[in-house]
Amino acid sequence: PEMIASILRDHFRDKIKQISSDFMTQGSTLCACFGIQNNIYFLNLGDSVAAWTMQNGQSWYKLIDEWLDREWYEKALQEDNVRPEEQWMRFRSGGKKKLEGIEAIKTTRIHTPKVDRARIEHDGGFIAFGRLNGNLALARSVGDAWCDAIGGEPEVYWVNRRALGSPYIMLMCDGIFEPYTFWMEPTMEPADAVKSIYARYSRAFYKEDIARSIAEDAFRANSHDNLSVMLLLLPQDPRSSEPSDTFTLEQLQQLSENDEFIDFNFDQQDTSSGNM
Repeated sequence: PEMIASILRDHFRDKIKQISSDFMTQGSTLCACFGIQNNIYFLNLGDSVAAWTMQNGQSWYKLIDEWLDREWYEKALQEDNVRPEEQWMRFRSGGKKKLEGIEAIKTTRIHTPKVDRARIEHDGGFIAFGRLNGNLALARSVGDAWCDAIGGEPEVYWVNRRALGSPYIMLMCDGIFEPYTFWMEPTMEPADAVKSIYARYSRAFYKEDIARSIAEDAFRANSHDNLSVMLLLLPQDPRSSEPSDTFTLEQLQQLSENDEFIDFNFDQQDTSSGNM
């Protein structure tokens, strides 16, 4: 799976670089989901995000990012014949503490300037008023070539199909969760807002017009941004696919706190043949 993840990242990174040169003042976020063999892969760039549920105690994975996973990237640099960008990290949902009856909602990372500060400053940019160079609310995008410090490196995650807690996967842009982070009380961090939205609507995911309802609710809640949202239903699994219960903010925070980092992988690269 890690080789497929690397191929996806490298392909999109090259395409993003190619496309971005044609868009100096326009830009877009990116979020994609792929089903390949028995695994589901998530790829995102910017402040569009994917959300899914995990069975407690099951593992999910991501490729190491040079800047956002700096500690592990530098550890890989210390190994012989290893390409750090091709190594992966593994996490277990819920950690050692099993949260009975609660499925852990996971999300891809939202690339805000605050999160990506180290890379931004390395590339000569700065953060003012929470924005990249005082202008952009995101740190990575397709386009926006006017900004030298904008990033174009997507992150890639993957999970085995049978480790999912529900067959429903949600993709959304920042306009969907903006009301939770700016206008509603109490305000939430973006990742918590995404989890709250998934939990809030999970019992209605079977409805044909649920995506429209989610977007309309965000509009009525005073969202000022793009309202793109997509709900994906994976092919049925023999296990029960009952939607998750709705969560309180405290429960969502507890789930995040109990995620346990398991390990990482440094594959030895055969430099003579070029194979891992």
